[in-house]
Amino acid sequence: PPANQGIIAIATRKGEEDLVAFLNDEKTWLEAMVERAVIRELGVGCAVPVGVYAEAQSRVRLICEILDKRYLRVEEKLSKDTAVEEAAEIGRELRKEIYGG
Repeated sequence: PPANQGIIAIATRKGEEDLVAFLNDEKTWLEAMVERAVIRELGVGCAVPVGVYAEAQSRVRLICEILDKRYLRVEEKLSKDTAVEEAAEIGRELRKEIYGG
């Protein structure tokens, strides 16, 4: 699926985050940040056929599929403590593979 599909976010004014902090789900937050890290490093938007899915359990399962001229798929298990950084690195590596360099 597209990154962050089905995640609900609530925007607040600066300084009012505490009003809705109790609604935050840490597992969902981590999954969203992992998915966003891949997309950010790929440098793509919603018009590009990329699917990213993260599922946090004891480790974070990350699946990324790119339906470009060729099909690319990455499936990794990431440490919760470093999942966002690891996901960003995966995004950078995929970008190199797609665009060269």
